[in-house]
Amino acid sequence: MIITISRQAGTNGSLIGRLVAERLGLHVFDRELTDELARRLQVEEEVVTHFDESTLSPVDAILMEWRTAVNEETYHRFLLHAFERIVAMGNAVVIGRGSSLALHGPLVYHVRLVGPEEMRVAIYRAQYNLPSDEDARHTLRRDDRARAHFVRQHFHRDI
Repeated sequence: MIITISRQAGTNGSLIGRLVAERLGLHVFDRELTDELARRLQVEEEVVTHFDESTLSPVDAILMEWRTAVNEETYHRFLLHAFERIVAMGNAVVIGRGSSLALHGPLVYHVRLVGPEEMRVAIYRAQYNLPSDEDARHTLRRDDRARAHFVRQHFHRDI
């Protein structure tokens, strides 16, 4: 069984995914996926983090590729290979990274976490120690836009 968790920013998707994985005895792939991609691409984790659920500006993408020989296409190809390995292994919870659009099969279940903006703002404010609700709202909306852009860029779909 594979469970994918897609989520709005501020819905505690990572925490919920870990709790589900623990309760069901499944492997969890969240930051672990970032670690694996960095190892396989032979780059620092921060390089993968730049591609992870966001996209770089054209200038930043060129500079990143020049510095590391990794571009969005390479990242996407390695991400899809990682998803294939997870499916072959089975028994996993995969959090984000477009997994709900890439993973399919009879025992693949997709969950989308959404919540009222005010609740998500409060979570972001506490989680990131932001000084005001407005700062949290701005950060939350930015992160939601980045996730939506990532999905459009890599999977040509709308969340």
